[in-house]
Amino acid sequence: MAGTGRRLMNRPSALSFIGLLCACQGSRTGDLGIDLVLSAHDDNTLSAEATVTLDEEGSVHLEFWNDQVDPLRTLESAADTHHTLDVVGMRADSSYTLQAVATLADGTELRGETTTFSTGSLPVELPPLEVVTGQGESAAMTLLGPAMDRADGDYESTDFAFLTGVDREGEVVWYYEGDDLDLGPNHAGELLADGSLQILGKSQVLGVSPAGETLWSIDTELAGTVHHDAATLSNGNVVVMTQEVQTHQVEDLGGEVPLIGDVLHELDNDGEVVWSWSTFDHLDVERFPGELSRLFEDRVGGYDWTHANAVFHVADQDALLVSLRHQNQVLLIDHASGDVIWILGEDGDFELVEGGEWFTSQHAATITSNGDLLLYDNGNEKSPAYSRSVRYRLDTDNWTAEQNWEWDTDLFTENLGDSDALEDGRVLVCAGGKRDTPNARLADIDTDGEVTWELTVKENLWTYRAERVDWVGPVD
Repeated sequence: MAGTGRRLMNRPSALSFIGLLCACQGSRTGDLGIDLVLSAHDDNTLSAEATVTLDEEGSVHLEFWNDQVDPLRTLESAADTHHTLDVVGMRADSSYTLQAVATLADGTELRGETTTFSTGSLPVELPPLEVVTGQGESAAMTLLGPAMDRADGDYESTDFAFLTGVDREGEVVWYYEGDDLDLGPNHAGELLADGSLQILGKSQVLGVSPAGETLWSIDTELAGTVHHDAATLSNGNVVVMTQEVQTHQVEDLGGEVPLIGDVLHELDNDGEVVWSWSTFDHLDVERFPGELSRLFEDRVGGYDWTHANAVFHVADQDALLVSLRHQNQVLLIDHASGDVIWILGEDGDFELVEGGEWFTSQHAATITSNGDLLLYDNGNEKSPAYSRSVRYRLDTDNWTAEQNWEWDTDLFTENLGDSDALEDGRVLVCAGGKRDTPNARLADIDTDGEVTWELTVKENLWTYRAERVDWVGPVD
C-alpha cells in the first residue's frame, strides 16, 4: 500500500524566524579553543541548537541557567572536534545564559565564554498544572499527555493531543505537537534505550528526538485500528495492539455471543505485518472474571472480553509482557514461538505469597531492571474499590509471586494510570483521574512510600501516562 512504512526525517534548517533573532547570540572563543554558535529550533520554541567546534578532540556539554532555575546541563556528546547538541529543558519566554564545557582526552576541562539565548512562547494554551509538593530532583523532567475533556463524555475530542514536559516546579520546559499527526486520546511517550521517545498515534508509531524532531515513523494502517500502546523491538520493528471480534459459545452470556479479543501485530519498517498473536488462540473464552469483561461495547459490537492496554518488550528474553485489563491478568509471551510463558494474576501460574493482594483492571505492566513486575492497579473489581501502584517479585522456580511494595493513591481511578520505576527504588505514579473528580495526580514516591514530588493536572483532562526523562541533568 502506498504511503506506508518507516519514513526517515531530515533535520530542520538551523534558523527560523526566532533563529534569525538569536543567531547573533553566538560567540567565538578562539583563545580557549571553543567556538559556540546557538540558534533556535525550527519546530520547538523552547529548544536551541548548539554547534560547538574544538581545536582538538573532546566531549562537550552545555550548561544553562537564569535567575529562576538552578544550573542545568545537557547530555554529553562523544569525543570529536565538531559537535551538534540540542538544548532542551528551558521555560517559555525566558532568557538563559549558556556556556560550552569541553573535556579533552587527557582530562583537561575547557570552558568557553558565556552567551545568552531567549526562548519563544508556547504554541498552545495548556491546562493548569499545579505542583503540590516540589522537593523532587532539581533536574527532573516529567512528560505527560493531557488529551481531552472527559466531562461531557466526548471520547473522540483531541483538542489537547499534545505531549508536554514539565520541570519540578510544574513549568513547561518541553513539548511535542506531532506535526500533522493525530495523537489520539491515549497518546503517551515511552523512553527508548537510545534516549529518544516512542510515541503512538492513531495511524503511526514515531521515534522523536529530545528536541522534538521526528526521527522515524512506521505507519500502522496495514495492521488495522491500533489502540493503547506499542513496543519498539531490538530489531527496530514495532508491536502494536488491535482488536478482533469472534463468535463463541459462552453459557454464562446466553449461548453464541460476539467477543472482542486483542491481537498483537509486529510491523517491519515498511509497515508490513511479519508476526501476529491473538488472545483467542491462547486464552479460555469462557473466563469472565468480573463485570468489565461482561461489558458490551456497541462501537465494536461485542463483549469486551480481554481489553489489552499495555505491551512491553522484555529485551533480554525477547518476550512481550501484555496487560489484559478485563481478565485481571498479565501475560508473558515468547516472541519467537508465540507461546504463553506464564500468566500472572488470579487463576494464573503463580501462587501469591501471604500478605499480598492481586491486582484488578490494571494498566502499564512493566519489568523493572531487577526483574520485578510493576504496574498500576486500578482496582475496579475490588470491594471496596481503590487504586494503587504495586510491585511483585516473581519466582519462576517455585512459581510464587511476592508483593514487595505498594502505594495507595488515596484516589480511586477507574481507568487510566501508570507506574514507572525510577532510580534508587523510587516510582513515578500517574493516577489519571476519575469521572466525578477527574483531575489527574502525578507523584514521585520514595522507598518509604513518601511523596517527594506531586503535580495535579486540572480541567477534567485525561492524563493517560507519565514518563520521567533524563535529557537534562544537574550541574555538579
